[in-house]
Order: sequence, then C-alpha cells, then structure tokens
Amino acid sequence: MADPFTGILVALCAGLGLMAALAVLRRLYAPHPELVRKLFHCGIGMIALSFPWLFGSVWPVLAISVTAFAILCGLRQHTMLRERLGSVLDGVDRRSWGDFYYLTAIPLLFWVAEGDLALYSVPILVLAVADAGAALVGIRFGRLRYGPAGLQKSVEGSVAFFALAFISAVLSLALIAESDPAHAVAAAAVVAALTTPVEAVARRGLDNLLIPVTAYLALSMV
Repeated sequence: MADPFTGILVALCAGLGLMAALAVLRRLYAPHPELVRKLFHCGIGMIALSFPWLFGSVWPVLAISVTAFAILCGLRQHTMLRERLGSVLDGVDRRSWGDFYYLTAIPLLFWVAEGDLALYSVPILVLAVADAGAALVGIRFGRLRYGPAGLQKSVEGSVAFFALAFISAVLSLALIAESDPAHAVAAAAVVAALTTPVEAVARRGLDNLLIPVTAYLALSMV
C-alpha cells in the first residue's frame, strides 16, 4: 500500500489531468459532448480501479470522492472554470446528477467489498466500460428508441451494454480475481443480465449508482 496522502494526491491529480486533457480535446476537435463525458467517466473508473492496491482502508477513497465532489461544485459555480473545464461534464444538454452518483458509488463499493477484488473491480469496470460504451453506441447507431421523450435510450445501446458488461466481468474475474473460467463466465452472465435492465430504466444519472450496486449484489449471489 502507498502512503494514503500520496495516493490521494496522485488520484486527484490524475483526475484533474484527465479533465484538462479532455477539455483541450473538446476545444480543438469539437467531438460529441457525450463522447467527452463518457471518456471522462471511463478514465475515472480506471483510476478508481487502482484503489485496492493504493489504500488499505476506505477513508482515503472517501476523501478523494468528497474532494472531487467539492471540485465539481466549484466548477459549476465559477464561470471561468466552468467554461474551461466544466464543459467536459456539462456539455450534454440535459440535467443529471450522474457525476455525483459516480463519486458516491466508488467509496461505497470499496467499503462493502471489504478487500474482495472481484466485488470491487467488476462493478467498477461495468460502470466505466459498459455504461460508456452503451451510450456511445446508442448515439452513433441507435435507431430503435424506447423510453420517455428527452430521456430515450436505444435497443442497440442496451445490446452493447450487455455485451460489454459480460466481457468486462469475465476479464475482471479471470485476470484480477483469478476465478476459474466456468465460474467467471457464469457470474459474468448474471451480472450482465441484471445490470442491463437497470441501465435501461435508470434516468438522470442514477444508473451511475444503481449499475455498480446491482453488479455487486449479483456477484454476492453467485
């Protein structure tokens, strides 16, 4: 384990560096705002994935989330910072608390997993990879839409979510948690089957909390 204060500083700097890099990308190339947002979420998930190797208790993870929460609030309140960095998260034209749910999910998972790499890494990867991939597939290829106006999702995106959730869970269980192949496949199928409908119905960013919680509960049952 690293010194917790060093780990906290490294994680926060990595998050801010990621945000700054994506802000530059957005100004230079003007990609779809959802692409920038999901790249940020995916990057934060990769940073969070390192926490079991950096910290032996939950308080540094909670400190990171609280500090990040304060930074996001500051970005949304300060006009100049919002224009420079806040556009990474606020470029999408819809109201969402997804970023704050994301920051709640990470320390919650670290706490309830109690050092179990599978119970922590699988939900984080499903949230970081499958949720982001589903959104991008839905934007690019989504034709079959469902849900209320303004909050619609696509069948194509949901199919992509299932596939990416399954792959993320299998790889995490096989490589990180070192589960046997049969158990990894079976557990991944359960995780994907239960988290896909959650992603389909969750709105206003609540999927960033419900997806990892559902993945954790699914793994606890298999």
